Amino acid sequence: MNDILKNLYANSLRIILKGLRTGDVEELARIGGIEPAIAAELAEKLGAAGEFIPEPTAGAKGYSFNPRYKLALAICAPGKDRAIAAVSDLYGNCIEKAEIAGNTGSLDFYDHITASYRDKYPALAGLALGLPGLDESSGIPFREHFKTKYGLPGVFENEVRPGVLGFYEKRRFGEGKCVIALYVPDSAGPSAGICIDGKLYRGRDNAAGKVTFLKTSERWRPDSELSLPVIADIALSLSVCFNPDGVVIYSPWMPPDASRQIRELLLEAVPQEFLPSLEYAPDITPDALDGLIQLALQELDNPPMIDLLT
Repeated sequence: MNDILKNLYANSLRIILKGLRTGDVEELARIGGIEPAIAAELAEKLGAAGEFIPEPTAGAKGYSFNPRYKLALAICAPGKDRAIAAVSDLYGNCIEKAEIAGNTGSLDFYDHITASYRDKYPALAGLALGLPGLDESSGIPFREHFKTKYGLPGVFENEVRPGVLGFYEKRRFGEGKCVIALYVPDSAGPSAGICIDGKLYRGRDNAAGKVTFLKTSERWRPDSELSLPVIADIALSLSVCFNPDGVVIYSPWMPPDASRQIRELLLEAVPQEFLPSLEYAPDITPDALDGLIQLALQELDNPPMIDLLT
């Protein structure tokens, strides 16, 4: 059997045991459609590498999945002077979380955080950064820097896309659903994120959700009486285009009953039966951090084709 096929089988065993959490070789072989002798050989190699943990069993040799074989670091920057960093295992369980002060517009700030966590957790293998107002044309080489210096596959997003992904999963919308998030900070214009069937929709040019292109958004001011009507207009535009199951609006400055007021404005244009569920949250950070962890873990779920014999 060639090495490519052997690695495909090994990846299959990883996926199966991760889902089962524990299982014996015969069970893994049966589910994966792999010859028992081949499954036993590969499981032993994965055990020797630390990915599988041998477990005593009465019959065939058993293993449990090691969720800390690889770890992910997510860093969410909800403002210009602080970030929240979280380390998670392969099941998304948080191992450590901390708030860190610093200049969130600086590459050195994220480099320092990554270096300190890499020293503390040598198993760190994935990185996801939620950068405030990230612009692909910013000229800051985030992706190249972390790939070259640390060998980490990196995910770099603005705040709202991880936020909508975290919201989708936390509220358990389920398969085939569409959710939209609007992020309306007090220091920048609104932005939107779109999640369809548990996946981020970015559009052809990575510009899906660029609501600043809408003429409506030009009227937005956080201290203006027009603010809620403008946000309602943006929500209406997105709702008409995507007919979502849910809309969440994140903003630190809006009134507590913002979702009610916006819903009333939407009802002036759309019949109630066509309105999505509508929620308001003052802080995007918890959902964005959850979404960043998911994005980092998605990268780790696609391991490179490495020869197990080396």
